[in-house]
Amino acid sequence: MPAGRPSKLREEFLCKIPELIRAGASQNQIAAIFGVDQSVVSRWIKNNPKFYITWNYEKALADGKIEDAVYRRALGVTTRETRTKEDSDGNVETVHIEREHAPDVEAAKFWLSNRRPESWKVTQPELEMNASPIQVVVNIPRPGNKEETIIAEALPLIPRPELKSSNK
Repeated sequence: MPAGRPSKLREEFLCKIPELIRAGASQNQIAAIFGVDQSVVSRWIKNNPKFYITWNYEKALADGKIEDAVYRRALGVTTRETRTKEDSDGNVETVHIEREHAPDVEAAKFWLSNRRPESWKVTQPELEMNASPIQVVVNIPRPGNKEETIIAEALPLIPRPELKSSNK
């Protein structure tokens, strides 16, 4: 007999997993829906073969559909629609419409930067903020034609970025 409290895993949770994963729910969200802590869901994945198989199968299926959609979007795609129209005399006409969607450069960049990061990863230059103090001189008029000068050092409110050398 296993030590500890009985598992809160119920058969209905196993049936709900595919729907939740297809809807894009995260592990934390699924845990909240089931009324358990995220660590409990991790334990179910690790220790329950049926839960493990369902979880991983559905995640792989959902991820595969997204990969396919990004891939098709990157290449461009032709979609086909069928519409039916009824005129004033009651005649029904079926219309087939084909639409060409041009390749999406952003989808292609995303795909390549993740699939082949060594060749396509976009890197940002490192910025070093230059925040050296500046001298501020303020002349304040006073009654009786007198003027008071205040000299202070201050940091600029918006530091100027300077590109760091990538040679380290």
